[in-house]
Amino acid sequence: MRFRLFAVIGLLFAFACTTSPVPEQAATTGTPGGAVVAPAVTATPAAPTSVPPTATATPVTAAYTVQPGDTLSGIAARFGTTTAALQAANGLSDPNLIRVGQTLRIPGVGEVLPTPLPTATPSGPTATPAPTQPPAPTATTRPAATPTAPPVVSTGFAYGMQIEPSTDINRALAMVTDAGFGWAKAQIRWENLEGSKGAINWGYMDNIVNAARARSVKVLFSVVTAPRWARPSDSDFSVPGPPANPQDYADFVRAIAAHYPTGVDAIEVWNEQNLWYEWGGAGKMNAGDYVALLKVAHAAIKGANANIIVVSGAPTPAGNVGNLAIDDVSYLGQMYAAGAKGYFDAVGVHPSGFNNPPDDDPGTNSTSFTNYKGHWSFYFRNFENYRQVMVNNGDGDKKLWFTEFGWAAAQGAAPPASEYGYATQNTEASQAEYLRRAFELAISKGYVGAMFVWNLNFAPSAEADDRFAKRAFSIIQTTWSPRAAYCSLAALLGRRPAGC
Repeated sequence: MRFRLFAVIGLLFAFACTTSPVPEQAATTGTPGGAVVAPAVTATPAAPTSVPPTATATPVTAAYTVQPGDTLSGIAARFGTTTAALQAANGLSDPNLIRVGQTLRIPGVGEVLPTPLPTATPSGPTATPAPTQPPAPTATTRPAATPTAPPVVSTGFAYGMQIEPSTDINRALAMVTDAGFGWAKAQIRWENLEGSKGAINWGYMDNIVNAARARSVKVLFSVVTAPRWARPSDSDFSVPGPPANPQDYADFVRAIAAHYPTGVDAIEVWNEQNLWYEWGGAGKMNAGDYVALLKVAHAAIKGANANIIVVSGAPTPAGNVGNLAIDDVSYLGQMYAAGAKGYFDAVGVHPSGFNNPPDDDPGTNSTSFTNYKGHWSFYFRNFENYRQVMVNNGDGDKKLWFTEFGWAAAQGAAPPASEYGYATQNTEASQAEYLRRAFELAISKGYVGAMFVWNLNFAPSAEADDRFAKRAFSIIQTTWSPRAAYCSLAALLGRRPAGC
């Protein structure tokens, strides 16, 4: 993504809620043998209920209880099987007709499956089911990756901030360390750095690495956007996209890993690849194609420097929106179904909060607002669903890395574009509180390895109209003075920098 566009996902979900239903029906709440009626997909917020307990893992061999919003294809993607196999194993003549509470046999599955959450007694209208999930994509022909089996790299917990390196990088890194944080993330746009095959301009990356080394700051590079020479000829060149040959990307990240024996500590392989304008255009998103890229990138990075942490590209928080976006949790399941397991050290995730406090979920609204409610993608705690997908696929020993997360607050800065309207519903005080609480909540889970706040210093270089809400998400002012959020995060680590 050129810049973090949380608001776009809200618009996408709203679009999905006002268009015709997708062909496949979600699981319904009809009683066994009764008429099956697909629930309408609307933007009606879920009624406040008690906070549901976190799903726990219970060993079972091959059974799953259908939950609200489930589809047969989504369940198949989650457990690495096919819709046809599920139909055959359960005697289903119509894949569109499954119901909440129905127990399905999962052929060939022996891993730990989730225990269904108890159904809360509603105090008002029932919550809108999540959008249906598309079937796992069919991967196109691609070069095979050579499997490697280096040890998973572990670093403990990483407190990080995303920086804009072109805006006084030394001052930015000083603010990172003054707050007690030890990691900085920078986006590396491949298209700007390799004008032709092998002709890499190292100046931009050298500047970041040298400045970070001088302050003992660890670096995460998020490497994105193929140059035009590497793109497929039928690309939509109006948006970024992947290369025609994944090996070209692998060669670029191998060169990075080799060029910096120290100084680049982690590489995120792409960014928000479940979104049309990050993966080559409408209808191009395909988890199988992404996994092909991930496999060769992982082999290349580890072959050059086994100590670099490889993070899978974080999907954007989204529901299913036609040919524009794939539900992020479903997409992670599709990655596993396509063979992603074993080709990363950590799973990237972008948990967003919009106007919701960190502890809220689709069944709990502790605010006075009714917008951006009901679908998991609007809630910070969506990362818990990622964790469940990982456990289901035998990856419970891996950590989640929040390579981007934050809350936008327009107060104290020019209001951003209208699609970021939720930024006017968050005060600077709530932004500060939400970020602090998000760290506390995530760390308490024990399976989160890193958190990178979006963003530190994009405000000073933001567009005058804050078109992309860079200023609203920033934790400093345009003058570099700390906002309350920066001071709150520093206090979390026992620091009180100048201006706090």
